[in-house]
Amino acid sequence: MTTRRIRHSFAKLINITTVICLLSSSTPAAPQTIVTVSKESAITLSFWYQASGLAKLLQGRTSARGQEKQADRDAKVSRIQIFPGDVTVDVSERVRFAAVAYDEEGNTIGGVKVKWRGQSASSGARVKISPHGEFEALVPGSLTITAQAAGKTAQVTVTVRSTPKADLKATPRGSRSISTRDLPLQETASDRSKKNSGNTPSAVKSNKRAAGNQELTRRAHSKSTSAAAPVMLSAGWDDSNYWSADDPPNRVGDPPGSNIDAGAGSGNFQFAAPVISLAGRGINVSLSLVYNSRLWNKAGSQINYDNDRGWPAPGFNLGFGKLLGIGVYTGCMLVDADGTRHGYAGSITIYNWGTVGVMHTIDGSFIDYTYQTGTNGVITWAQARLANGTVISYGAYSQPGGGVFPTFIEDA
Repeated sequence: MTTRRIRHSFAKLINITTVICLLSSSTPAAPQTIVTVSKESAITLSFWYQASGLAKLLQGRTSARGQEKQADRDAKVSRIQIFPGDVTVDVSERVRFAAVAYDEEGNTIGGVKVKWRGQSASSGARVKISPHGEFEALVPGSLTITAQAAGKTAQVTVTVRSTPKADLKATPRGSRSISTRDLPLQETASDRSKKNSGNTPSAVKSNKRAAGNQELTRRAHSKSTSAAAPVMLSAGWDDSNYWSADDPPNRVGDPPGSNIDAGAGSGNFQFAAPVISLAGRGINVSLSLVYNSRLWNKAGSQINYDNDRGWPAPGFNLGFGKLLGIGVYTGCMLVDADGTRHGYAGSITIYNWGTVGVMHTIDGSFIDYTYQTGTNGVITWAQARLANGTVISYGAYSQPGGGVFPTFIEDA
């Protein structure tokens, strides 16, 4: 049986080699295709090598390491810790907890099954929490979340503030369509002045602000060479500059359809420093520190610095991507792990408890995503579905304006 498996594997290897040779001689995109095929084949052969018994045959039965049993793995657990720890949330906000097992030396132990339990700190009533550690705050109060694994337990406290509940069946207060390809203001200052009652100081101030923003928009899309001196403003995306995020002079990362040239000829120097790369069945874990040198964003005569709030320093991205909140009425923008921004379009539904946005990318990446915000405009939950079926859930927050980060990634 083992000999038959070996023959089948060698035949598979010969077929893969033949395909690579044909691709390299007849396909324009040969280099990128070869790299992809080689990586997938290497992972497949690695799993087969360990599971087929060939490792024992070549290394000797006495030296080959057998599969670790679950009981042996559980016996190493010294303690477990729950992340993100104690949290304070609003009603209807979701939190995904993760429990990590450690041995006596502080090394992490994988493959340990965790059981979750939640209860009210005051009444002791049970609280619903999913087997994956996802919790949704339904009522205000203080709650205790417990994780149990390999005979060890850990607890965190969740404080739920008394805020309006996110009710999707409630009557919306209104809706708005939004796109990064639209101009930020569709009505002129004169239109706004007609809607305002009287020439009160607040109305005059609003008209002046609208006229100024309209002028910024006109200059940004004007072909005239004469323009006002640039105005340096604080960092961050808002309703005055969101439409410039995917303009060619402001692009960073590797937008769909662009040449992968590390920024040569584009004005955006790029480099990536690999941190860790682990092969897996389905989704590989790949974490890199990526840098984009284009830190200034120009929207008309307005210039902003580090709008994407890079971390651990301006221009850097370390993680698995994020969603940047642009504004209550201007949606949120998807940013990849390499800093690539995706232009978007969609609709925002406004409720008395917050907003719900249903968006899709408009750059050919075919990503659909949905998000919810509270009354303060901060994103409380989001989920994106990629074209290949991968689903990304967001719910980890950073400093103000830094966005919301993935908490769970699931392949098709």
